[in-house]
Amino acid sequence: MVRYFIAAGALVTAVSLVSTAAKAEAIGDVVSAVPLVNYQRGSTIQTLSVDDLLEQNDRVITTGDGSAYIHFIDDTVLTVGANSEVVLDKFVFDGDKAKAATLQIVKGTLRFVTGKSEHSVYQIKTPVATVGVRGTTIDVGYENDRMLYNTVEGLGIVCHTSAGCQDVRAGAQPLAINRGGFTRATPAEAARLLQTITRSHNVLAQRIGRNPNSMLAFAKSRGPNFARGLQGQKRLGKGLDPKGLGPKGLDQKGIAPKGLEQKGTKGFGPTNWGPKNLKGEDLRLKFKKGDEKAKLKKLGDDDQRGGLNPNLDRGGGLGGLLRRR
Repeated sequence: MVRYFIAAGALVTAVSLVSTAAKAEAIGDVVSAVPLVNYQRGSTIQTLSVDDLLEQNDRVITTGDGSAYIHFIDDTVLTVGANSEVVLDKFVFDGDKAKAATLQIVKGTLRFVTGKSEHSVYQIKTPVATVGVRGTTIDVGYENDRMLYNTVEGLGIVCHTSAGCQDVRAGAQPLAINRGGFTRATPAEAARLLQTITRSHNVLAQRIGRNPNSMLAFAKSRGPNFARGLQGQKRLGKGLDPKGLGPKGLDQKGIAPKGLEQKGTKGFGPTNWGPKNLKGEDLRLKFKKGDEKAKLKKLGDDDQRGGLNPNLDRGGGLGGLLRRR
């Protein structure tokens, strides 16, 4: 019974570890990345590469000419331009639809293209204003407490921290927003915003051998569950098996039936719950080379006392061997 509880406890521990690992779900994947681009998860900073998975609260950081093209589960895509820092603040998905999708721009430029979720869930925040993206494509830049905004396609609603909100449709003059409120972006500012994000987009397409005009279609062709499928593959490839949480690893670590038998924790396989003799000893002892004779003698003594396992005493096996000796 003690052995059973030890084994059961080990199994519960393994399941708990799997559940914990599953909590950090991927929200998107990297379609293209141009060095130098990193992401920060907690206190860890790593280089961001094609097919890397991103999670809620990850911080995407580009330096120099670095940039990234990110595809989310609901087919939203994000281009992060050079010298930028963007936080994937709050992304909650129900199937392939977002219930919340919020970005924070610390600095730099981005282009945001909405996916198949309700447009009301999308928000882009800066320290001076929040953008409600009503579809479909917007450009945003932020540097030194000054935000630049342009609606490329569709409609965006820009809400200042204290000066109200403005609807900005495609074709309208780009806005400049600071702590004091709304102004119009200068032609030079508008041109710089467009050039920066366009250059990043073109370089990202070239990086993976794609036409810049087909990047959106290519990202969507990966499918809404691409990131989730990739997450499963990477889990198996990065340690769940070797660490004893996959089917193979469970066997090696003594959680699966074979492993329990190897570790001496009997209890799950039907052959491991053998009948007991009169002393309450398990007749199915683990035989070691060189010790067979001692074990057979023990079984013979038990037979004389009438306690031999009837399943073994049928003219064959150990019982028959003892009678023939």
